[in-house]
Amino acid sequence: MRINYPSDLLKGQNPEKVVVCCSDSRESETKYTNWEFVPGKIFVVRNAGNCALFLDALASIRYAALHLNVKEIEIAGHYNCGMMNALLRFEEEEDEVIREACGFIISKVFKGYENVKGKSPEELAKINVVNQVKILSEDKVIKEWINRGGILKGTYFDFSKTPLVVETLIVEKSNGGNDEN
Repeated sequence: MRINYPSDLLKGQNPEKVVVCCSDSRESETKYTNWEFVPGKIFVVRNAGNCALFLDALASIRYAALHLNVKEIEIAGHYNCGMMNALLRFEEEEDEVIREACGFIISKVFKGYENVKGKSPEELAKINVVNQVKILSEDKVIKEWINRGGILKGTYFDFSKTPLVVETLIVEKSNGGNDEN
């Protein structure tokens, strides 16, 4: 495939939004642009469990907020997330890196394993998004960015349904509060 980049993109990037989404192979950032590949429109941060709080993800988000003048940051969870399933099996996980990532999410996002046990992966995916938006909105850099007019929101994609169902779970904006569904 041959793609000709617009000349303005050769000079630098100016994306409209940051999307923190899962590295799940069923995920595609093109869903944010009506399923079209649009270079330069979205600054994408991907990792297992769409975790905005991992250091590399947070650094990328802060960079976009401080230096790329994005208008929106979206944390997007999804149906049947493998990392949410991994959280449920945390105590049996043998791989130390996966176990450490799960432990980080359980500790920072869910505030303990007791808040994970007994929930479905879909419940966890939604709680994961809402809690991360709330935590990220308290980050010094992101809080200042929101106060300057930035919008931080959390969404959940259910691709088990046709057509794709997108649910906005929470929105943080400069009016001083959040809109939580």
